[in-house]
Amino acid sequence: MNTNIESVLDSNGVLFVEGVRYLYNPETGEAWTKKTVADYVAKLAAEREVVMKDIEPEAAALPVYELNDIQVSAVESAQTVELGNGGIYWLPTDTAFTITANAKDVPDNRLMVMVEKVVDATRAIDDERFVATVKKGKLSLTGSFDKTGNYTLSAKRLNEGLERIEMPFRVSFPTVEFDVYRA
Repeated sequence: MNTNIESVLDSNGVLFVEGVRYLYNPETGEAWTKKTVADYVAKLAAEREVVMKDIEPEAAALPVYELNDIQVSAVESAQTVELGNGGIYWLPTDTAFTITANAKDVPDNRLMVMVEKVVDATRAIDDERFVATVKKGKLSLTGSFDKTGNYTLSAKRLNEGLERIEMPFRVSFPTVEFDVYRA
């Protein structure tokens, strides 16, 4: 069995395996790390089958824009958003928050963003919708959660939406997670 599979993880966190682009780990939906790349390529080598999952062939040629310097803050100074253990944002219900990020090269636009309510930090059971605005390389989104729970904003889910509405780009960013509680 030939186990030599060419792979490259670029500076944007996109994995290329034998010329096929993977925006995120198709098995977990998470961003790539050196370990997950090694595990994934080893699995492919063992199976000797490269299958592109979760990305249509025409999407593979689309530009991927990195969102970085993501900030989450309370809209009103009397309210708090705390960065808690595990990098999870803690906020009370009905607290207005703003998410901002650098969105260099993302075309000016308004985007519907799905923030999923999850169980076990992975299994989506519902979602909340927010409108994000991208203008001059800056993304901003304002919202609040009226119910307690664990919520995630992920590149995987946003890219699924971008694909569905046939936007000519995809995005890459670390998952933003919220624990919403009753104060």
